[in-house]
Amino acid sequence: GLAASKALTTAAILAAFDRDAERLTTDSARLFVSDEAREGMLAFLQKRPPRWASPGDGKAV
Repeated sequence: GLAASKALTTAAILAAFDRDAERLTTDSARLFVSDEAREGMLAFLQKRPPRWASPGDGKAV
């Protein structure tokens, strides 16, 4: 039935999460403290478009 179909659909996703959880947590923590994450959050809160840095120059655009 429906429960069995749901279990089949989510089994691989849950297994991958369990296998990669530590790496995903580390990557997520690193990305959330980046300059781009900070700018994205500030832009959202200030209801303005984000000013992303151009690749390689370190300056906001």
